[in-house]
Parts: sequence; structure tokens; C-alpha cells
Amino acid sequence: MQSNKQCMKDIIKYISENTNVKIDEDSRNIVLSKIGLSTIITELSKDEKYQKNEIVYNLLKCHKYRLIEANISMNGNVIIVGKSEIHDTTIAGEKFLIGELEL
Repeated sequence: MQSNKQCMKDIIKYISENTNVKIDEDSRNIVLSKIGLSTIITELSKDEKYQKNEIVYNLLKCHKYRLIEANISMNGNVIIVGKSEIHDTTIAGEKFLIGELEL
């Protein structure tokens, strides 16, 4: 399988649009939101632009190239979906999204 730069950009865009910071005024804690791996797979495969395996492959490429901040839990070569979560894009990911970084 080959990397699909547009799929990678769509992944980064989705993460960027669906993560945020919340401030709990009562406890004064700051909560960083996260996205589950299964959510990204489901949402980006809805319109059938990308197949699920293509989304996962390119999400792993985004992680490998440090375009996203994520905890990808693995057991050997098996991704544990329920324990994997995406937290945010990185500066490199933002630059890649707007065309300032070429892979």
C-alpha cells in the first residue's frame, strides 16, 4: 500500500477540527480532548472516499512522520483500537496541511 497525501491531509484536518481544550472553572483543570481511532475510521469512511484500511494506513503514516500526537497501542503487529487515541496535530502536521511541508 502507498501513502495517500490527500488522505493524510483529510486525517489531519479532521483531527484539527475535532480536538480542543476545555477549562473546568470549578476545579481549574484543563482538559485536552482526544479522538478514538475507531471514530476517525468511521467518520472518514462514511462517504466512501477512502476505504477503512487506507485510512488506518495513512493515519499510521501521519503518526510515523510526527504529523499528529497520538498514543497508538500495539501488541506486536496488531493495533489495539480501544486503547489508541489521537490528541492533536503537531506543528509539522499543520504545515503539511497548508502545503508548507512536503513529505
